[in-house]
Amino acid sequence: MALSFITSKVRDPQEHIRIAAYNALADIASRDLVPLLEDGCLDSSVLVRAKAVEGLGRTVDRGRQSKQTRQSSQAIPASLKRALDDAAPTVRIAALNALGDVKDSSVLDRITRIARTEEGAVHVFALAALVKL
Repeated sequence: MALSFITSKVRDPQEHIRIAAYNALADIASRDLVPLLEDGCLDSSVLVRAKAVEGLGRTVDRGRQSKQTRQSSQAIPASLKRALDDAAPTVRIAALNALGDVKDSSVLDRITRIARTEEGAVHVFALAALVKL
């Protein structure tokens, strides 16, 4: 019942409601919520996009840690990789944190390129993701 209430708020016209909904979805981090989290990556709000990216990272990380999916390969959603190219540094930082936590070496080249070309906080978080990888 609580999940249905939260998911009903992901398209609310008020930004703070959507932020709270995606914050809750990011904490739940269930594979069933991946489509909703991917939709959140396309939201007009920077904070909603950052929370959706964080939730996708947690979902993939929890999926890899569970006993059921250790045998099967868990792919990183394309929207999580696409978040590395977002215009907002907050979203790119959330993507770098998520991809670093997932520890998938398939994104190593992209993160290395970001660490070499970006400046400021994005550069620092790219270096941190490289250390995690």
